[in-house]
Amino acid sequence: GGRRAGTENVPYVAGMGKAAELLTEGDKWRDNARVMAENRDRLLDRLKFHLNDLGDDVVRTNGPSDPALRLPNTLSVGLRSVRSGDLLRSIRDRVAASAGSACHAS
Repeated sequence: GGRRAGTENVPYVAGMGKAAELLTEGDKWRDNARVMAENRDRLLDRLKFHLNDLGDDVVRTNGPSDPALRLPNTLSVGLRSVRSGDLLRSIRDRVAASAGSACHAS
């Protein structure tokens, strides 16, 4: 026995197609990407500002150093000398955040 594909969820596939159509109408997607990138960059600047007392290199960006090459909706950082579990517990009611990655989850 091998593996076989499951049944495709046709309504979801159609919905994804419609979402892609709506997203790419005109320049709306460019505007959305620009706003998301601005928010991502503002968050990074605020993190660096508020954690500055811990040292210049406490906030390390994961991924490309050129912001234009990063996903506009995602910020991945490493925080030197900060325990992720403690941080996540302290912000869980205000910020959607996680430590680690899905590809390393067990």
